[in-house]
Amino acid sequence: MVDENMRVTKEKETLEHEQEIVRKAESEANDEPSDEPELIQLYSQDELNGLIEKHEHLKRVKDDDCQFVRDIKDRASVLRYPSYSYLWGDMLLTATCVKQDVPNGIRYMKYSAEEGMPDAMLKLGMFYEKGTYVNQDRSLARLYLREAASLKNREARLEWARLLTDGRGSPAEMEQAYSWLFFSVYNTEEKRKDARQVLETLGSMMPPSVVKAARTHEYH
Repeated sequence: MVDENMRVTKEKETLEHEQEIVRKAESEANDEPSDEPELIQLYSQDELNGLIEKHEHLKRVKDDDCQFVRDIKDRASVLRYPSYSYLWGDMLLTATCVKQDVPNGIRYMKYSAEEGMPDAMLKLGMFYEKGTYVNQDRSLARLYLREAASLKNREARLEWARLLTDGRGSPAEMEQAYSWLFFSVYNTEEKRKDARQVLETLGSMMPPSVVKAARTHEYH
């Protein structure tokens, strides 16, 4: 009976905590005043997405002295914000401010991908392609990378085209991937050089007329 009462009490406390997180998050979103202590202002979704794109999200968490770990976890586990699921998953995978937990890190990265976040799809695609943290599964790698590329993730478009240079794609996939990469814009000379090399290799595997067509307009 004592154990049952403890379980009920714990469940009630958990529910109340989750409700409080949701209430405060809604208050933040609506910019509503509150008499209670303000929830620490974390990164907005757009800000966090920008940090993730530049691969600076983990550095930012460490630069903030790891003080937002609980808030990040809440937004990932309770609110299921895709960008926070990505961040929390990556923190667990890399032991950033928390103890490493690979199974849960992959689980949260998959939550993010399931919510349509291309960066999570890219990350999972590379994990499965290389066998990092997971058993190598190149079929899954193809699925994740192609989907991320179709959502206009520039890094995914580069990696998807690179994957096809080993002959693992159909002619239609190669033509589409070439067009996607050709029309992608990269911010650094290193990335531009990498893209040119992949385009050259992929183009050499395609008829000149197909390459010309793929350069005419961006495929969907």
